[in-house]
Amino acid sequence: MEARIPFSGWVTPLLLVVAAAGGCKTMNEIKPHPALAGPPGNIPLRAGLYLSPVLCRLQVPMWREGTLISLNTQYAVLGPALAADSETVVRRAFQHAVLVNSPDPTQMSPDLDVLVIPEPEQVGVGLEGAVLRMRWTVKNRAGRTVYLNSFRSAKYSGYNDTFFAWEHRSQAIAAMDSAMEEQFNKAFAGMTTSPWYGRPPPATAP
Repeated sequence: MEARIPFSGWVTPLLLVVAAAGGCKTMNEIKPHPALAGPPGNIPLRAGLYLSPVLCRLQVPMWREGTLISLNTQYAVLGPALAADSETVVRRAFQHAVLVNSPDPTQMSPDLDVLVIPEPEQVGVGLEGAVLRMRWTVKNRAGRTVYLNSFRSAKYSGYNDTFFAWEHRSQAIAAMDSAMEEQFNKAFAGMTTSPWYGRPPPATAP
């Protein structure tokens, strides 16, 4: 089942958008944003960052083959950029940050204070624009959630003529590029301006 975003492009539930096998398809890679705006946040904690396989490999179908608008399926390849931008944000936000292999904070190195887990919740890109919503969770070493927030970014391409969509796919890609940049700036601002880290988390989970 598919759901509509406010502009009439399509949003596909996350479990259905990881690339399907087979069919003729064209891959459109979204590039990372290494120069995300703003000074370092310097949260005085040492963070582990967990990037799930779902996030790292995420590919979203833009439109399907055999339609008026394309002879093959167009995909937006988001995973590598989502992973790179997540790492950029966490390294800028925290005093120290490293990648970890497990979403279980109790398995972290003893010199780390918290675990950061970014997760895509809603992803859509099409002729009329793009939408990206991600959930950001920070857990202490005992597994207690000390920060949780979701941010949604939507950008409109200003284009809705499906007949000539092939010629304007760059506008859809540009919309997702802008939505991603906005998403990570929101995530950085949210984590660094919230007072969550000013109150030491409990030593044990409730």
